[in-house]
Amino acid sequence: MKKILSFSIITLSVLFFGCKKTAEFTKSVDPASLASKQTTLASSAWEQLPSFPEGRIGAFGFSIGNKGYIGSGVSSNGFPADFVEFDPTTNKWTKKGDFPGGSRYGAVSFTIGNKGYLCLGNSQSIKDLWEYEPATDKWSRKADLPLSSTLYSGTTVTGFSIGNKGYVGVFCGSLQLYEYNPEQDVWTKKAELSTGNRTGAIAFSIGNKGYVGLGIKLNKDQSNTFMNDLWEYNPETNAWTRKADFPGGGRGAAVAFTINDKGYVGAGISSHNYIDSAFKNDLWQYDSVDDTWTLLDLTGLTGRSQAVGFSIGNSGYIGVGFNLIRSHYSCDFERFSVE
Repeated sequence: MKKILSFSIITLSVLFFGCKKTAEFTKSVDPASLASKQTTLASSAWEQLPSFPEGRIGAFGFSIGNKGYIGSGVSSNGFPADFVEFDPTTNKWTKKGDFPGGSRYGAVSFTIGNKGYLCLGNSQSIKDLWEYEPATDKWSRKADLPLSSTLYSGTTVTGFSIGNKGYVGVFCGSLQLYEYNPEQDVWTKKAELSTGNRTGAIAFSIGNKGYVGLGIKLNKDQSNTFMNDLWEYNPETNAWTRKADFPGGGRGAAVAFTINDKGYVGAGISSHNYIDSAFKNDLWQYDSVDDTWTLLDLTGLTGRSQAVGFSIGNSGYIGVGFNLIRSHYSCDFERFSVE
């Protein structure tokens, strides 16, 4: 039986086929013991950079070396399959070869070494994985994600990389985690996390650990809950651990990236009441050593959801997405740097 759940400002559909109840892999925790510590750093500002060539929602993006990349998604002109490179030394955008896997929104993207990877997307028929080689500007089709007969919409997936492996999490009753080995072009199923169905979650990695959290929980009564939890994945033990809740409040469709040994989470939407205040313009720093969050005192970021975020060196970037202030299909691109 097919169950259809809806989310998103652009009326994206989330489809689940044959989801099964799974075993509980997590320990019982006392939420009071996970209280977050909130501090504020010295004031700084986002730097407005040259805009992305066309406004975009639900695009994919990643960084490779000293370059950033954004592609596909949804624009006012439809569903583009373009792929554009950003050079921070010149602050210029350069169009690269179109993504050959077809236009899509809500895909998972991550980087392993000097190559970028794109997986899944909005179509219920998409289970593919693509590898991008910047030296040749070429995409190569890799092993499909082994989802058996169950197909998922891109708005229910998230991913990160640790060392020389990639990880893709698919929400279907629980978070089903798959590890990708690029040397062998093989996927391996890993420990599941009991989260319920969820859309718009974030993911990032710090050192040898991966992190997944936030998002919008899709309840059985068709209501939605904006989540603020954070979970750590340890590939050595193949286990999940509850960490300090995100103190910025429950939200979905936020962005996340890593600079040095810290994680950064910001933007997103906190309500289905589409007013300016629901679109967040904050940025929080996560320290995995002491399991604490810090609100960065930043100015200049336009609130948005379904944006792209990545880091290059000591700088974090947020761009495109949906906002009500400047344009529904935002083309803004902004940079924040740390010392």
